[in-house]
Amino acid sequence: MKYFVIALLLIGFFGFAFAYPGEEVEISVSTEKKSYKPGEILTIKGTGAHSYSIWAKIISPEGDEIIELKFLAPISGEFYTAWIIPKTIAPGLYSVVARDIVQEAEANFEILGRSEKLRPLTEFIKEKSFLLH
Repeated sequence: MKYFVIALLLIGFFGFAFAYPGEEVEISVSTEKKSYKPGEILTIKGTGAHSYSIWAKIISPEGDEIIELKFLAPISGEFYTAWIIPKTIAPGLYSVVARDIVQEAEANFEILGRSEKLRPLTEFIKEKSFLLH
């Protein structure tokens, strides 16, 4: 009984690894599209997971971790999750790094800038100055 409890604790801490005798399966990750706008939903999908526990990190162009998503994969090894891209995020080339207890994979995606050009506040005030008279 003592060993059963220890085994359950280890599985809960490290995740349960899938065994594929004689089969080498590499984890892969991708995004639904290559480019996104702030506010859109980024769909992350992958295959080849060797455990139920999956972690995906969104990495900024500067190499900083934006967020870490934790989710589960079924025994098939396929996994999906989604992340709403914040409207305040800076444009640039980002990465998603997905890993299980055995390996990791990476995919890149681009976050585009705003479609409309922002004008300086002084121009806006000059244009609307008739309201002040």
